[in-house]
Amino acid sequence: MWLEAIPDGADLLQVYYPHLEDTVEVFQVQRVLERMNTFLRLMHEGLTLPKGDHRRVDVSRELIDGRRAVEAIHGQLRTGFPIPRWALLGRQQVLATNWTVVAALLERFKLLSRATYPGLIITWELSSRDGTLLGTVALATGRTWQFTLLLQSDGERLVVRCVCPGGPRRVRRDDGIC
Repeated sequence: MWLEAIPDGADLLQVYYPHLEDTVEVFQVQRVLERMNTFLRLMHEGLTLPKGDHRRVDVSRELIDGRRAVEAIHGQLRTGFPIPRWALLGRQQVLATNWTVVAALLERFKLLSRATYPGLIITWELSSRDGTLLGTVALATGRTWQFTLLLQSDGERLVVRCVCPGGPRRVRRDDGIC
């Protein structure tokens, strides 16, 4: 997608670097801004490094040269990796799923917290995230385990992942948990 107009004013990202005025931090911030401009130009216009880019701030030289304002790049940059217009064109494809399917799957996942599990007492907690169920299970032995169920995908398949920190190392079907 091509920009219709070059962003300006409030459309630009504003970044502030807090620093102490009468310290070497002023020169460090100045160097960071210069290097950001160098990086942006390098990635957009060509792959040659500017000469004289020093790794360390020479405080005596910086004091002699004085503070200089680093101008923000306002003009449109040309990419060093042009993308032909034909590569941006193509057929619109229908997504493999839609919001109706997603909502139905999430509702089905939530049903896990409403089901009964013979021999187990499960206390469910409120969760603020879709696809996450939090609970505590009380086993017949009297032990309790906190767990989290996460709805995830593995390729084209949905997976319910159970995370049980400090819980049983192995759960077998005959343990009465599954």
